[in-house]
Amino acid sequence: MEFRTIVDLPKGLAVEHDEPIMLLGSCFSDNIGERLRRALFRVDVNPFGTLYNPASIAAAVRRLMENRPYSEAELFEFGGMWHSFDHHSKFSCADRSMALQKINARYEGGVQFLKTARWLIVTLARRMPIVCPIRARWREIATRCLRRVSRGGFCRNGTLWTIGSRRLLAFTNGIRH
Repeated sequence: MEFRTIVDLPKGLAVEHDEPIMLLGSCFSDNIGERLRRALFRVDVNPFGTLYNPASIAAAVRRLMENRPYSEAELFEFGGMWHSFDHHSKFSCADRSMALQKINARYEGGVQFLKTARWLIVTLARRMPIVCPIRARWREIATRCLRRVSRGGFCRNGTLWTIGSRRLLAFTNGIRH
């Protein structure tokens, strides 16, 4: 009986220490990001806080690419705290301007990091990671992959798409989503 997940990765798929990595998604991204940081990789982890579903993650990536800071109009008040629908509750604050400041400071850092990132690692709620090298057409590829996973897609030990010399790997360990 196997008590671990074995994932067959294509040969030659490796992340180098000098390649910046952005991680988005579940708490798994937080944990892996912290391990990568301790191993001296350059990482940016969850600039929107922990996100669990493909639609929220795709919206976060889209927003990072738009480079459009948040405004007070995008915040809402509930229970005496100001929140953003796009962010984890760790960004919530009793003061509206403080919440906006926290959100935009972290957002700007994410925008700048994404400009130089070579890898985007996305983890979804049910241990369904997507690893994506950044490239000129990465938005369409990542969105297509996220759509596939969110619409009940099925991958067995990894699906590799190749466009030119760039690669996108989505792996789900054969779990139906």
